[in-house]
Amino acid sequence: MNVPNDAPSFFERPETIRRIQWALLTICTMLVLAEFGYEHHYPHFELETVFGFQAWLGFGAFVAAVAAGATLRLLIARPEDYYRYDDVPRMEPDPMEMSDDDGSGASASGDVHQ
Repeated sequence: MNVPNDAPSFFERPETIRRIQWALLTICTMLVLAEFGYEHHYPHFELETVFGFQAWLGFGAFVAAVAAGATLRLLIARPEDYYRYDDVPRMEPDPMEMSDDDGSGASASGDVHQ
């Protein structure tokens, strides 16, 4: 018998979340600082020569995607009980159709057992 465990999983623990956040912040900071180590040889636009341009562009794209998702949600969201069919009468299944032990060898779907 499985007893449900109330302990949070590895990714739900606050210390794990904190470590992941710090690791992500460290990696992002190192990538931005690595820009000091190379030169932009052939920028297509003058804006590309600005320090941290790729990081700002990525962050801006992320913000735009989240904003677009929030806007799209307002357009296509349905009420919470949209799929609830409380006002539709429910048909109870016929027990004779569900049993296949009537001796004919046929199931409710019409298949014949070999």
